[in-house]
Amino acid sequence: MGEAGNKGRREEGKREKGKGDPRTTHYSRLDSKKPNVDAPRHESRSQITPHRMSESPTAPDWFTKAISAPCESRFANVDGTPIHYLAWNLADRDKPGLLFAHGFRAHARWWSFIAPFFLSRFRVVSLDFSGMGDSGAREKYTNETFSRDIVGVLADAGFQRATLVGHSFGGGRVLRVCAEYPEVVERAVVIDSIFPVPELDR
Repeated sequence: MGEAGNKGRREEGKREKGKGDPRTTHYSRLDSKKPNVDAPRHESRSQITPHRMSESPTAPDWFTKAISAPCESRFANVDGTPIHYLAWNLADRDKPGLLFAHGFRAHARWWSFIAPFFLSRFRVVSLDFSGMGDSGAREKYTNETFSRDIVGVLADAGFQRATLVGHSFGGGRVLRVCAEYPEVVERAVVIDSIFPVPELDR
């Protein structure tokens, strides 16, 4: 039959194996030779652990315990705008204050798995900046606005002085509070923040 006949028999064999589509090869789920197009090219099939979308990883015990710690949802009126914050143990008045400030477009609950680890030493709160989280919106926002949010929450929580922890955007607002309201700051921790530093004459 020649080359054309041999080619026809090969195509016929492929269609039989592929159930009608010469480009299709059927594999069982456990077939270790099944190609995985989503896997990195340097990994073999035997190195890839199957994962079903319906399976959720189990959270570690420390995380589950932390987010289960009871906290209170409160609001402070700051210049006419309700500023929401979470408070874990305000009744422990013998302990110093600790405030967590979140990053841009984040919210107070970003600290829910961290804040409870400080309850043995501090009274702990975390705020929602105005226009974010559960806080109210303002007609106009300035750097002073967000600094006032922090100071207002400190006052509402009963903190005369507190340690301030700020991440990213929150870190910049914490530094501004340090500069403008030093009387309310015991110490400050600034994490992964960007802020301008003016040149100093030496």
